[in-house]
Amino acid sequence: MKKKNKLKIILIAFLTVVILVLGSLVFYHEGLKGTGSQDEVVTITVEEGMSFNALLDELKAHDLIRNTMVAKIYLRLNTLNTLKANTYSLNKAMGTEEILRIVTEGDFNYLEKTNLLVQEGLTIPEVASRVAEVTGASQEEVLAKWADPSYLNELINTYWFLDDTILQEGILYPLEGYLYPETYIITSTNPTIEECTQMMLDMTDQHLSTYREDIANMNWTVHEFLTMASIIEREGQNETDYPKIAGVFMNRLNSGMLLQSDITVLYALGRTGVDVSYADLQTDSPYNTYMYEGLPIGPISNVSDPIMNALVHYEHHDYYYFYATPDGEVLYATTLAEHEENVRNHPWS
Repeated sequence: MKKKNKLKIILIAFLTVVILVLGSLVFYHEGLKGTGSQDEVVTITVEEGMSFNALLDELKAHDLIRNTMVAKIYLRLNTLNTLKANTYSLNKAMGTEEILRIVTEGDFNYLEKTNLLVQEGLTIPEVASRVAEVTGASQEEVLAKWADPSYLNELINTYWFLDDTILQEGILYPLEGYLYPETYIITSTNPTIEECTQMMLDMTDQHLSTYREDIANMNWTVHEFLTMASIIEREGQNETDYPKIAGVFMNRLNSGMLLQSDITVLYALGRTGVDVSYADLQTDSPYNTYMYEGLPIGPISNVSDPIMNALVHYEHHDYYYFYATPDGEVLYATTLAEHEENVRNHPWS
């Protein structure tokens, strides 16, 4: 009888332990599950140097984890990387394990992102305005940074395609032509002017490096190459015309003709658009290609890869003039008389 009671007690104790273990496992796994639906999105910022305990408190406060104690047990049982400071877009369907993976890996897919959109053909003041929007600085502060000799010298020492040419007297904006047009995805919480500048210059490096040997074979400096390319960028209508328009300007340059690009005059005046008056053409500026032979003193806008490619592989022909008609067609002419006839036959107004 006593033996039976003893076995019974042992069995009960064993079953109790099993139930407790199974219950604990269920409690643990349930505690790791999400708290809601995927549609319930919550933004969490992981600060630099933030501890896991502080993170768990933050997650609990935003109802992203079910049980703080269970989360701490998970951390004890698993070796995780340090937290990656950033702002994350999470949702309540995520379990604790997934959330901790995201914030320790800095998973790009869940980072809060800001787009810096820099279109082709923008000038430095226009780019500065877009950088100001994502950094919280003013356009004036961005332009001041990009004109700071100390900062510019740092950049010159960092990038192979920058040199003292950008510091010469008469240059309106030293970094004009060097900030590549692209849609940049910024993931840092508080992006800086320097960070945005580096992203654009790194992209310029990536594209310009492709043409480094070609530029040398043309006996041009990078500054000269980007200067001519920027004119084509602003004058061109579409990619099919770029090589032919590049050929027009190369013919003019090689024959000693004035480039006579309206866009360069407008740039000297701090204007965009296409309307140029006779008085505008008299503007005394090293950018004015109606007044001075050869290339202007520097680029007049940013430059995209298709333009770089078109200039490197410009079309060889006998045209010295081109005219964009109101319907978007570009007409080419060898002589001034032919060009004037094209203008007469296809007036804008």
